[in-house]
Parts: sequence; structure tokens; C-alpha cells
Amino acid sequence: MKRCRIVLIILLLFVAIDLWAISPTKYDYSNVATKIVEGCSTKYDQAKAIYKWLCNNIAYDTDYSIFTADECFEQKKGVCQAYCELFYRLGEPLGLVSTIVKGDSKLRDGSVSEYGHAWLIVEVEGGHIFIDPTWGAGSVNGGVFTRSENDMSWFHVDPHWMIFTHYPKDINHQMLENPIDFELFKAFPGGLKPMLTNLGLDAQAFFNAAVAGNLSIPIFYDFPTADIKILKMPMLKELNIGRIYEFMILKTGSCEIALNNARFVGEDEWSKNGNIRSIRFMPTDENDVVFMMKGENNQYYHLFAYKINPPTTDDWARVEAVAPFSMPELKNIEEYNAKTLKELGVDGHKFLSMYRRGEVNQLPKFYAQIDRLKVKNVPLDRTLMQNSRYEFVIKPLVEGEWVIINNETFYRDWKTNEDGTMSISVVPKEPGVLKIAIKKPDESLYYSTLIYDVK
Repeated sequence: MKRCRIVLIILLLFVAIDLWAISPTKYDYSNVATKIVEGCSTKYDQAKAIYKWLCNNIAYDTDYSIFTADECFEQKKGVCQAYCELFYRLGEPLGLVSTIVKGDSKLRDGSVSEYGHAWLIVEVEGGHIFIDPTWGAGSVNGGVFTRSENDMSWFHVDPHWMIFTHYPKDINHQMLENPIDFELFKAFPGGLKPMLTNLGLDAQAFFNAAVAGNLSIPIFYDFPTADIKILKMPMLKELNIGRIYEFMILKTGSCEIALNNARFVGEDEWSKNGNIRSIRFMPTDENDVVFMMKGENNQYYHLFAYKINPPTTDDWARVEAVAPFSMPELKNIEEYNAKTLKELGVDGHKFLSMYRRGEVNQLPKFYAQIDRLKVKNVPLDRTLMQNSRYEFVIKPLVEGEWVIINNETFYRDWKTNEDGTMSISVVPKEPGVLKIAIKKPDESLYYSTLIYDVK
């Protein structure tokens, strides 16, 4: 019985080894390989050409049944072992020496995948490089494979990036001066990938911080292109409401950048110095702070994001002191629009006090012509009462005839003040509509700016 157990263990060991061994082949890949690397004069360029060919021609096998180079070549799909075997077979007739590395991989959320993974170490001029053609080819979500477009981030990967997501069973395959153990690998944060190099982020600095246990980072997303370099950003997982954070970005291409934290902060609100964009940004909402970039497809996509720490009373006090329009209670106002109120010149602290006293429930209707004036003192609640007196003080930004219109009744008796403002006192006589309007010179129509309901 003991002898049988030993034989069974040996058989199982051979089976396990065979699962990871290079499968035998029935093909001579010389002609295919020669065509793929046509024009390549170095081993490095040959490896890059084969990587690109695999990424562009091999799909991930979502049935998880294709493991060998030959079947992968025939079916044009396979799992990670098949990608690596096919790379090996294509490089073999060229004298390209590659090693298939087996180990564990890490998911975006930082957990270790329950399935093993395979990637490559390839010998080129000057040393060895990491390659993962499987991850370079694309990704699987909900059982559907989506191919990446020209993703070179998994070719020639810095070992300090590689170790955040790939842990080899052979510690020597880490290619690090000081290899780490599996427990430290499990403790590393998820979402750190070599494409972050395209943003100007340094792999070794991230690695050193992670080893020291003081790496705090935002959520990094996969992104198709990166026409920016990050010069300054908060290296934190979470930000605080009411605190100021600095961002400085170098634009290297034709793109637009933005931050979003319930309010979209486009590039027009950033400071400009040549190709450098900078901003001092204060989160004012409990939603994530998201950094976005708009590329050639004219759509914004996320590059990285921060969570918000639960705000304290002191946090909201800081927001109120410098950005009263951002206080969350104001969102209870129907059709609230902080940006428009700022553009009109409304005093934020005064407006917040009015709301807290119950004087504002719904804003007036704002029309496109609001850019033609600033308001110094006007009713800020939509509903006005018939036969009640209201003061209107505005500062016109364009020439024209300004009037208050209550249905068919026109009020034109404005007083011009020394500071350039105009004021008028109005008692609405009829229920219906009251509006501030302007008729520009040489025009016959009055254009509305603010509209109220009279009851």
C-alpha cells in the first residue's frame, strides 16, 4: 500500500509538471516567425514584433480550454499558457530565448486571483525583459473578451511594476535586487500597472514606498492613451472635504483635462503656463474626486480617482468659509445652480443665510442673457407676492434698455448710482410673470434674463 502511494504521488507530480511544460508541436513556425519579424534587426525588436502579433491576432479563450501553442495558432485564441507557448514557438526558430514564468496574479481590488497565471522572461540585447502578451491583448469582463488597442504597456515591463501584479513561483524570476515574499505581495495595493509609466510615475518610487508600508494611492484606471505627464498630485487614497490639494499636469498632446467632484471643473478653470496646467482644488462633496482626460474620441475617460473621508463638522466649516455655494444643504433648493449664481455675482454667504432663514425655496428662471448683467440686490426666490415691494439693483454689462416687466406692465424708472449700478423699486400689481429684460440698441425685442412667478 505504501509503495502504491509513492507511485501515485510520483505520477501526480509528473502530471503537474507536464501541465506547465512546453507542449510538443507538429508545426515548423520558421516561415510564420520570419514574416512577423520582417525588418527587425535586433532580438528586442523581434520580441516586440511577436508581442504585437499575439496581441493583435490572438483572443483570450473564455472557455478556458486551449493551452498549447499549436491549438492557439489554429484557433487564434487561448489562455495565458497558450499565449506564452506560442510566443516561445515563434521565437524559437529565430534564436530568441524565452522562459515561461508561472505564478500568481493580482486583481484590481488587490486580491490574488484564485487561478494561476503565466508570462514570459525574454533574453534580448543587454539583458532580460518581462512580457505579458495575455494582458497586453485585452481583458475579459463578464465572460466577454475585449481587445486592447496597441497596448505596449505589458512589453518590457519594469520589474518594480511587474511585482505589483505578478508573483512568480520561482523567487529568482522577480528580477529584483531584493526579492519580496508572497505575504508582502498580497499586502501590496491593487490597480498599479506599468501603463502608469506613461503618466510619468516612477515604478521604483512606488515599489519602495509599498515595501516600507507607507504607499497610499488613488484608484488608477486602465486608459487607452495618455497625452499628459503628472508633475504633482496627491498620493493619497482618500481626500478630505474642505482641504486644498494641488494638481500640476504637463500636456504632451491634444487633450483636455478635468476634475469632477459633483461639480465638473474643466480645463478652462485651471491655471495655464505653456503646456502646464495647475489647480488648487478643494473637494466639497462626498462623491469621489475623479481626474479625467478627453482624447481624440472626444469623450472623457477616468485616469484616477480618490475616495472622500467621512466629513466632520470642521470640514464643513472650512467649506462654508471659502465656498458657501458648495454647502450640501443648498441642494434642497429646486433647480439649484451654484455656477449661475456665481456668474451673476450673488454673494454666497448672504445667499446661504437667506436660505437658512427660509427666504429661498426655488431659484428664478435663468436665461442665456444672464451674462449681460451682475446682480447686487434682487429677489433670489422665484415666487414674488402681488402688491409687495421688491428692490432690484443690477450692474449692466452691455448697453441697452433695461426694464422690469410684470405681464404687460413695464417699469423703466431706474436710478443710476455712482458705482455704475442701476436700482428700481417695483410693486407687482398682477399675478403671473415678472422678469428683468433688456432691449439692445437697434433691436425691437426684449430679452429676458431672470424670470419670477407673481402670486
